Amino acid sequence: MQKRGKTAAGTQRWYCPTCQKSATRIRTDTRLRHRRALFNRWSTGVVSRTVLAREYAVNNRTLTRWLIPIAQESIQLSVPDTHANEIILCDGLHINGRYGVLLLIRTIANPVACIEVPWESSSTWTTAFSAVEEPSVIVGDGQKGMIRAIRMKWPHVRFQRCLVHVHRLCMIRISQHPTTKAGQELYTLVSFLFSVWTRRQKRRWIRAFHRWQKRYESVINEKLVIIYPSGRKGWRYSHGRLHAARSLLRNALPDMFTYVGHWEIPRTTNYCEGGLNAPIKELLHRHRGATVSMKKAIVLRYLLKRVKKPPRNVL
Repeated sequence: MQKRGKTAAGTQRWYCPTCQKSATRIRTDTRLRHRRALFNRWSTGVVSRTVLAREYAVNNRTLTRWLIPIAQESIQLSVPDTHANEIILCDGLHINGRYGVLLLIRTIANPVACIEVPWESSSTWTTAFSAVEEPSVIVGDGQKGMIRAIRMKWPHVRFQRCLVHVHRLCMIRISQHPTTKAGQELYTLVSFLFSVWTRRQKRRWIRAFHRWQKRYESVINEKLVIIYPSGRKGWRYSHGRLHAARSLLRNALPDMFTYVGHWEIPRTTNYCEGGLNAPIKELLHRHRGATVSMKKAIVLRYLLKRVKKPPRNVL
């Protein structure tokens, strides 16, 4: 084979004197590497497919045909160091309405796992926890399936419930302007939730909450009889939202103040919400209209980009 110039695209042309034919050599490995780089540039960047297609002088559908095989490749998060006995943060990210969820697990430094499941439940969270080593503390939003999975798989691991979620859910139930005296006092009590840092403040807050329960127990448990059009009788709580807020705080109380006395434990899931979920949601909005498999590939590429590599001069 002899070199015989180059094509219009700049590829080396080869000529065979025996058969008097010329051809180019196709490097599938180089093409695959370039298309992976193209997919990463499109998925984690701000350039649209239309701009990329114009840059590569191809049709938009041709560019899509290039990207689909890359999106279907199976990749795994490769965390540079072990995460056993560390603090992990867990959260679920909906990518396809109510029936498409990505379970994200990360340490304070790096993402650890990303599992695609149809919904959040104890079985799906158990599957997600099987991909990680046993941590020292788990921080989460308090989803029932997550808590049940933690208690079944790691019964001795401490759990910190996100205070932001507790505060927001309570405020949704009692509103910003409660009309009853019980609601106004609970509003003040919940407002001081973020002021708890020491063990003394923790004891004072818990005692204040128990005093509030005892003082307004009759109001919280007050029931109203309902007569349906069919004649059947039923009942409901007269102050249903207040009762729901009380139940939320009472159920979350054992796991709300795990961070007290342990400065290294975060009391919120902001590392997940602001550190991962917000940019991922922005990416998914930028690529709205993509299929579920394409969305999963975009999220995985972004998480791989976020994994911090250890310095080369550190053993």
